[in-house]
Amino acid sequence: MTLEHTSEKLQSLLNSFTNTQVIPKSYSELLLPFYKSIALNEKLRGIALSKCRQTFSQWENYDANLTDPEAVQRCLDLWLTIKGQDYNLTRSLPSSSNIIIEDIEVTNYVGPQEFERLEFHPVTHELLSNPLSNLIVEEVEATQFVDMNKLTKNDNDISMSN
Repeated sequence: MTLEHTSEKLQSLLNSFTNTQVIPKSYSELLLPFYKSIALNEKLRGIALSKCRQTFSQWENYDANLTDPEAVQRCLDLWLTIKGQDYNLTRSLPSSSNIIIEDIEVTNYVGPQEFERLEFHPVTHELLSNPLSNLIVEEVEATQFVDMNKLTKNDNDISMSN
């Protein structure tokens, strides 16, 4: 089954795509193929960009006729599809409703000694049971690496001499 995106159907969609009473929010994700068809039609592309500019203006000016951020998001998606770049709104949209932000105190659930660092082998990508097992700590004398004859002392500064 194929959907035929005729100019008349796309024009009808453009007339009401910002109205969530006509096209519910749950259908927003299904509009992308229609946006692509609109982008291919020069006449509809101009109408769409004009409608989006009007919607953006209403949003940025806190117009009482535009209270649903979903309409603005649909215009942003259509704008991106047509222009290939995001439209920069001066007034941002509210954060997504499916994001839950909650601060918790981890130590209420896990004791401080129960934290451990996970490391993986760089080649096999297997979990290393003891990531510091190959660490070698060695005490060295700095004079083994620095020629003390080239160091001079000037008022608490140590600098290299020529």
